[in-house]
Amino acid sequence: MVLAVLGGQVATFEAFEAQAADGAFAAAWITGGYPSDWVTKETAKAVAKIGLLFVQDLFPSPLSETAQVVVPSCSWAERSGCFVNCQDRIQPFDAAIAPLEGCRRDGNFLLALHGEPGLYHAAAVRDRMVETMPQFGELHVAPEAPHHAH
Repeated sequence: MVLAVLGGQVATFEAFEAQAADGAFAAAWITGGYPSDWVTKETAKAVAKIGLLFVQDLFPSPLSETAQVVVPSCSWAERSGCFVNCQDRIQPFDAAIAPLEGCRRDGNFLLALHGEPGLYHAAAVRDRMVETMPQFGELHVAPEAPHHAH
C-alpha cells in the first residue's frame, strides 16, 4: 500500500529473486525472522549475485552466512507499528516487550537510512504518513472484549 501510494515498484519476493538472479541489484537489505527454513537453494543462489547484502534476521540462515553485514533483528513482540488486515483496515499495535540489548527495531534503521537518526515512535511515523496517505489516519481499533460476570 505504501509503495503504491508513493509510486514505487511493488513486486513479489519471487520477482525480486528473479531480478537478483539476473544481477539487477548492487545492494539489498533482506529481513527475515522466520523460524522455518525459508531460504531455498534458489534464493541463496540468486542473492549471492548481489554485491552488498545486509541481512536482518532473528535466526542464522544461508543468507546471513554470505551477507557482508548481519543486523540483529527484533521479533514481532518487540515492535510497534501497524498492519493492514484482510479487510483493508489499518490496525496499530504496540510492542509487548523491549528488544534485547544490541537489537534495534526496523523503524530505527529505516529512519536512519532516511537521514533521521533517533528514537522510533510508531505513532509519530503514522502521523507523518497521514500527510500523503490519509487512510493511515483512520485506524481500526478492535473493540474491547466483553467482561462477563460469573
